Amino acid sequence: MSERTRAPISNISLLALGAPAFPMFALMMPLVVFIPAFYADYMGLGMAAVGTAFLVARVFDAVTDPLAGAIMDKTQGVISRKAWVIIGAVPLFIAIWRIFVQPASGDTVGFMFWLLVLYAGWTLMSVGLYSWAGEVSENYDERSRIMGAIQIANSLGTISVLVLPVFLEIFTPERDLSLIRIQVMGGFVLISLPIVLIFAWLFAPIGQARETPGEILPALKQAVRNPSLRRLMLADFLVGFKIGVTTALGIFFIEIVSGLSGKASIIQLMSLCASLIAIPFFVRIAERLEKHHVLVLNALAAAIAGGVILIAPPGVFWIVVLAYVLFGVASGTGQLLIRSIMADVVHEDCIKTGNQNSGLYFSFLTTTLKLSLSLGVTMTFWVAAWLGFEPALARVDDNSHWVVRVLLGITPIIAVGFLALAMWKFPLTRAVQEKLRLREASQEKA
Repeated sequence: MSERTRAPISNISLLALGAPAFPMFALMMPLVVFIPAFYADYMGLGMAAVGTAFLVARVFDAVTDPLAGAIMDKTQGVISRKAWVIIGAVPLFIAIWRIFVQPASGDTVGFMFWLLVLYAGWTLMSVGLYSWAGEVSENYDERSRIMGAIQIANSLGTISVLVLPVFLEIFTPERDLSLIRIQVMGGFVLISLPIVLIFAWLFAPIGQARETPGEILPALKQAVRNPSLRRLMLADFLVGFKIGVTTALGIFFIEIVSGLSGKASIIQLMSLCASLIAIPFFVRIAERLEKHHVLVLNALAAAIAGGVILIAPPGVFWIVVLAYVLFGVASGTGQLLIRSIMADVVHEDCIKTGNQNSGLYFSFLTTTLKLSLSLGVTMTFWVAAWLGFEPALARVDDNSHWVVRVLLGITPIIAVGFLALAMWKFPLTRAVQEKLRLREASQEKA
């Protein structure tokens, strides 16, 4: 008999289930924003060495994500999803200490090694957490609430770690800022990590434990042939690519094109706060409409933001804030809805095949999000450079400002259009899920 339930999960269990996302995603912001510059400049490794280290880590990530998911599925009868989150936290904790708290100067190989260890631990934690969350309820609407709890913890972690540098910049001498900032952010994650894991271990729901028979390669082939999975991966890629573009061009648009020097951090923080506030609102809407329809409607906020950016006059603070609040509304909620829909896809696959491949399926989303974010940043920089945008020159000459405005404005509009094509007629509706649940119940009775 399945350990999953259709009854609502208590608030304390929901909070405990989402809690591991707090330090996990608090880590991602400094890792992407501060660590590359810190090691390239302060630690003396240089741009090329640090860039190579992160490229190798991304390639490593693309391989380990589905492998980790498949291994979790094969061993779930022995090692629970919850246990995999704890297992992943061990190498993550050690790597954070070596990269953030006790960095070794001038050691490129050492930096790359610990970066790989960090990504391996993060993969185990993230795939374990999302596949665990996808299995604790059979209820179509409850899954949105579960993924919403994870996304709220995600946003709170990101906001918390971003606030730290603001205070450090006020009270820390400039000569010491780079090192102390990295150490404080790393220490914040290290302190919060064991606290949330103990909380999750004691109070989060267990979920389903069902050993998946068969080999990894056939399971992978079966997953790739699933049309619902392919459509959802495309949606996740589009959402991630859009976020990558808005992240890459944010400082340029705010401080150079709009002339709001020194306002990028506060505006991006407001965007993250908007993302956090929007989550429960859209979870409620998803209880009344189909989740894939809510996903498209939510993404329209980013398209509207793109339109605002195309016509916004320079120097008007509130208009830029409006655009980035809309970007924030679309980013976090879009990710939680996609992962809630993935739980529906996994449930359908489990009923049809008898195999519980949550780890493998959720690992695809981990991979698509990482790749789409990276490609969004990389391709935006390439195209902007090709069209003649150079930040130093653009600060004194506005002839190339249109490049940033057009890329930042048009990209989300196009992405949302393709997202609507992929997801508006998504086949796994609430009614289909209810039929699948009844089918599963009859199979269990038989």
